[in-house]
Amino acid sequence: MTPNLKLIQNSNSYSVPDQQSVEKLAEALNRALQIQNGCGLIYWLGTGEEESNAQALRTWVRAQLLDHSLVPTRQTLVFLMMELEKSLNRWEADR
Repeated sequence: MTPNLKLIQNSNSYSVPDQQSVEKLAEALNRALQIQNGCGLIYWLGTGEEESNAQALRTWVRAQLLDHSLVPTRQTLVFLMMELEKSLNRWEADR
C-alpha cells in the first residue's frame, strides 16, 4: 500500500519538525530496517557532520519532513520507510 503524500502533508502553515518527533520516527525506521551501528551511512543519509548511522538517519528524517512538508504521523512513517528503502537500495547498487 502506497500512502497518499497529499494526505500526510500539512496544508496549513508548516513549522519545523520538533526534535522528539524526528527522533521517534528515526528510531522506528532504525528498528524496522535493522540499520547497523557504525558510520557507513553518514555520507549517504547525513551531511557528513554526524558521528553515527543513527545521527545520519535523524538528519535524513528531518530533511524529508522539511522537503515534503510532512507532519509526523503513522502514514508519514510508512512513506519514510519506503523512501529510505529506495535510498538504501540505490546506495547498495552504487557501492
